[in-house]
Amino acid sequence: MQTFSPGTGKSIVEGLHRPGAVRENGKIRDVLPAWQTREFAFDGILKKAVTVPWGDVSTAFYARNIPNIETYATITEHALEVMKRSGRFSQILGSRPVQDILKILIDTVVTGPTAAQREQNVTRIVGEVETDTGEQASAHLQTPDTYDLTAETAVESARRVLDNEPKPGFLTPGEAFGPDYVLTFAGVERRDINVPD
Repeated sequence: MQTFSPGTGKSIVEGLHRPGAVRENGKIRDVLPAWQTREFAFDGILKKAVTVPWGDVSTAFYARNIPNIETYATITEHALEVMKRSGRFSQILGSRPVQDILKILIDTVVTGPTAAQREQNVTRIVGEVETDTGEQASAHLQTPDTYDLTAETAVESARRVLDNEPKPGFLTPGEAFGPDYVLTFAGVERRDINVPD
């Protein structure tokens, strides 16, 4: 089970009063928290997920010219209820006193994840695309702990930039270093689920 750091907890708190986001017809638009829910299968086990405003809503449009994008994260039923209700209290949740109290609470109760916890953590990602004609493709990606992989990929990306590998400008890592860049890191595996001929 993924454990979160105090920093991640505070980032979540800072976003509680903000709407979600999706991309429709090339434009980013605000949506309610947990706007859509759906289930994803991980090794035959169904997990409930909700829309979240992750960076892919922006980057996938520029990297692959995808006009309609939704990003999801798996959550518990309790978290789903909290997210759905948070929209009603967005002004209160965004107020400085409430934000400060929630962050103090996080500093008090959230620790880690420890090195041992990170060693056990696994992240599973599902990618799905569909063309205007209904042709579909999907793949699963499994990675080691998110914090460790983020640090490792950031350092390696910076090294490659300093070595003048990518062309100048705004690029996603996949654009800069190739679509299989993430697979060069230990513990990262991709499994194609549905790939058209």
